[in-house]
Amino acid sequence: MWLVPALALCGPLAHAQEVEEDESEPAAAPADPSGPSIADADLAPYFTGNSKKARAALDAGQPKQALALLPGKPKDAPAHWLRAEALRLGHQCALAIRDYKIVASQSPPLRDRAYFNAGLCAVEQGDAEAAVRLLRGVSRASVDAGDAYLEAARQLRKLKPAREAAPLVEEVLVPLFASSVRGDPALAHLIAGDAFAAAGDKQRALAHFQTGWLDFPLSAASATSRERAQRLSPGAKADAGRQVRRLEMLVDGGQLKRAAAEASSLKLPSLCAGGCPGDRTPAGLLKAALALLAPNGLPSPHIPTPADVARGPVNAADPLSCRAKLAQGRAYRKLRQWSQAKTALAPVALRCEDRKVRATALFLLAQIVSLKNPLEGEPLWLALAGNFPESSLADDALFAAAEARRHAGDVEGARRLLERVVAEQESGDLAAESLFQLFRVELAKGHPRAGIKFLDQLEARKDGDGTDHEKARYWRARALLASSEGETAEAREAAQKAARDDLLWLARERPLTYHGLLARSRLAELAPEMETALETAEARRVQRLAKRAHRPLHLGALGKDGHLKSAIEYLRLGQPRDAARELSAIDRSPARSAGEAGHEVLTLIADLYTRAGDLRAAHNLVRTDLRSLLRHPASTLAVRAALLAYPLAFRAHIDQVATRASIPADLLQALMREESALDPRAVSPAGALGLTQLMPKTARGVARQLKLHGFGLSMLFEPAVNIRIGGTYLGQLYAHFKNPALALASYNAGPGNVGNWVRAHGELPLDAFVEEIPLDETKGYVKRCLRSFAAYRYLYGAGPSRVPHVGQTVAAN
Repeated sequence: MWLVPALALCGPLAHAQEVEEDESEPAAAPADPSGPSIADADLAPYFTGNSKKARAALDAGQPKQALALLPGKPKDAPAHWLRAEALRLGHQCALAIRDYKIVASQSPPLRDRAYFNAGLCAVEQGDAEAAVRLLRGVSRASVDAGDAYLEAARQLRKLKPAREAAPLVEEVLVPLFASSVRGDPALAHLIAGDAFAAAGDKQRALAHFQTGWLDFPLSAASATSRERAQRLSPGAKADAGRQVRRLEMLVDGGQLKRAAAEASSLKLPSLCAGGCPGDRTPAGLLKAALALLAPNGLPSPHIPTPADVARGPVNAADPLSCRAKLAQGRAYRKLRQWSQAKTALAPVALRCEDRKVRATALFLLAQIVSLKNPLEGEPLWLALAGNFPESSLADDALFAAAEARRHAGDVEGARRLLERVVAEQESGDLAAESLFQLFRVELAKGHPRAGIKFLDQLEARKDGDGTDHEKARYWRARALLASSEGETAEAREAAQKAARDDLLWLARERPLTYHGLLARSRLAELAPEMETALETAEARRVQRLAKRAHRPLHLGALGKDGHLKSAIEYLRLGQPRDAARELSAIDRSPARSAGEAGHEVLTLIADLYTRAGDLRAAHNLVRTDLRSLLRHPASTLAVRAALLAYPLAFRAHIDQVATRASIPADLLQALMREESALDPRAVSPAGALGLTQLMPKTARGVARQLKLHGFGLSMLFEPAVNIRIGGTYLGQLYAHFKNPALALASYNAGPGNVGNWVRAHGELPLDAFVEEIPLDETKGYVKRCLRSFAAYRYLYGAGPSRVPHVGQTVAAN
């Protein structure tokens, strides 16, 4: 246990000058003031009165009612657009095409969509010639370009004899083949292949079909292309290299079961002399058959020893076979089929010559071997680091070996390995984390002050987003607050002042970060008067900035971007989904490269995503492109970005459920933000559903407790139902652990695991306990949720209640 003395204060509001409200606002780098800007008024809906009612009728699928509400002679492009949409849905295509052509001539932001919809009307009329002409009028920059060219290709086949149509179809689809427009290249190759097959050109048809299934395995058209290729030329051999690349793309795309199955069926040389267990090569099948006759069944794979790694491969195996087995091993590992993964990966590590492939296989094997006992993987970790120093996995291997030592209680062994990471992989990803772990080694030995030198080194490193600097300052403050044997009163007072300065800096300058939260909570315990003054001043400042946040935003580097203009137009037309599609097509690189000057238009895009109902996209944009603004919301623009990043979505449901479950509403809001990015339709790779990402088994159990009659999993996509079940479950965990961090950890990893961790570590301060969570996924999850919890309290709370107090001690019940 650390001994944490109270801060030395000279009165209830000592150092008050350090937390006084600052009325000034830092000047942000302005966008081009002469360029265009967008204010809230510029986003006002076009339609009012009867036009608004017509828009609602159209959205409800009632085109006749919409037309009855619209004037017979529209006066402007928006009115023509609304009438054209109603006519198209009412199957009055000739009239709709006329209105779409008027829109195309009057509204550049709607030109491409007008041509596209007019083309679809011509298709419906059976006028293939007009359809091709209209659809080919859609520019390559359009979000509809891919669909337009695919339909134009289909219509061309109706206009010309097969031999004439095939090359024309291919010409139309070239932008899709080259992926220079948004669309499905595999479907384009399928259509082109069908055209050449109809023309009797078997060779070119086969080339298109094979490209569709080999090069674009994640497309829904890929399987059909494969069937067409096999039917057209049953004996044709596909290029082995392309088949292996397809396999790798399947794994990267999360199609794990398909990848594992296809890897077994590839006709490639075996990696094992006489065949490997699981191989479907003749040698492998023979070996498997013989093994089944043995008393113990299939033999276990030979896991490489450090001597094997140092010696290198003997009789190097086929390189493509190596890549294929590595991909299969990766798939099995992600599927948590550990035995099959080891069977696939072991021969790769033993017999493959490509050092990158071999190092990756060793790394994955070491992970699997370490599952039951981390120390069992240590020889492989060290062999990887020692024999593949050029690998990007070398620092990960050394760090994993150090963690294994530390969890086994070998503090000195861990320290030596961490020092190697810092010395040998100084520029690697884990050098900074190793410095922090070296501090924790001293902490575990009861010498936190001795570890400050490592925190100082950590703070001195370049840190792109500031996370490591914040971590260093927080834990240095915690170390300085620990009593040191033989310390004089003067030295103790100086240490406490330095600690207070670090905590105060974090609380003021980094309030929306995890370590800013910890600092605010720590200040609330150690200096409540100071923390109250700070929070009161900060609350007033945030409220003041929020009131001024909705000023016009300059478009800056994106002032001429057509997709941005089209998105604004669709929002004003009442078509939010189309607006979101246009926003996703914007090239944001000019704004990113403009630095702070690009922040305004990036904030505008996030704002537009929110108005379009795509909270996930808004969240992701702010998190990736505006992260520096979120670290310190000191300007109106920063507060606006923060409000977009942490919206009060579904708040009425949350407040109701949180009250019943006896949990802070902001905690449930934070969990939902991190679980689903506030997307009601979210589905995780593991099968978790909806806003609170409930697993089916958990959801069914809580639904039974709540007596939700007729409950089905599809109901988890309904916000009210999902929030009720997820909030109830979180409330049960909160009631059991009586701690927000432990409740969050339990939500992610299960209450049994968390209970075991608490018992294993005994009594610890919460901040130290979070660092001891053995699952990196859960540790990161808890930090992210607490950061969001802090952000919601900071942005929407009032006074001292804005601080979530998470500094209490964690101990077994």
